[in-house]
Amino acid sequence: MRHTHWGKIDGILGRNDFDEDGEAGEWMDEDAGWMRTPLHISVPFNSQTIEPGPQDYLAGYLYHRSLVSVVREKLANTRDDEQFHYEPYELFLATHRN
Repeated sequence: MRHTHWGKIDGILGRNDFDEDGEAGEWMDEDAGWMRTPLHISVPFNSQTIEPGPQDYLAGYLYHRSLVSVVREKLANTRDDEQFHYEPYELFLATHRN
């Protein structure tokens, strides 16, 4: 374990698909309604370390958008709109009885 390259392993595990291109693509498109929220975590350190106690770290970012904006986008697209049911319906499944 002494010769393990932990930094390299962390980089591989933390890589996102859009990191390969060096651009975030749609994630960064504010016109599409995406928002970026930083995720901070508190990591406790032992009293024997150089800086004991909890340390705050930026763990990454959460990309999210409003559910209402997603539904509006889908309903505005005629191809996707065909898949929506505007009237309630109920599906009855036949059951097999032996």
